[in-house]
Amino acid sequence: GEQIRLNEWLIPSQDPGGTVGSRYQFADRSAQPGMVYEYWLEDIDVGGSGTMNGPVSVQMPTPLSNGRTSTGSIPDGT
Repeated sequence: GEQIRLNEWLIPSQDPGGTVGSRYQFADRSAQPGMVYEYWLEDIDVGGSGTMNGPVSVQMPTPLSNGRTSTGSIPDGT
């Protein structure tokens, strides 16, 4: 599908200078309930080179008739 940049700024590293991965969060305010989205993370090293990581598929929660929402899911990639 089409790739769309969701933000214009860098998400700061949770472990500056670290040599292993970390956890990141981003709230996609444009995501629609019940839809499945694929997300990529581009990491930028200290030299300015970027590497794409992903995709991660996420199914957005859907509203239930009782006003609550079902839980979204991250499908198992196996």
